[in-house]
Amino acid sequence: MWPYRLDAGLDRPDGHVDFVLFIGMTDAELRTLADGRHDVRELYGKYGSDLTDYRRNFLC
Repeated sequence: MWPYRLDAGLDRPDGHVDFVLFIGMTDAELRTLADGRHDVRELYGKYGSDLTDYRRNFLC
């Protein structure tokens, strides 16, 4: 379900590269992360896509 290893990077000839994944979430969803009701993996699993859907409903 979690397609990206955010803790892994690549060692390239010109240096080390780390990757960052950004997902679009509502303010209310962000607040559930801040207060510990949900975690990123749980919310990411509910999105169903890596593309931000600006018309979707609040997931929590």
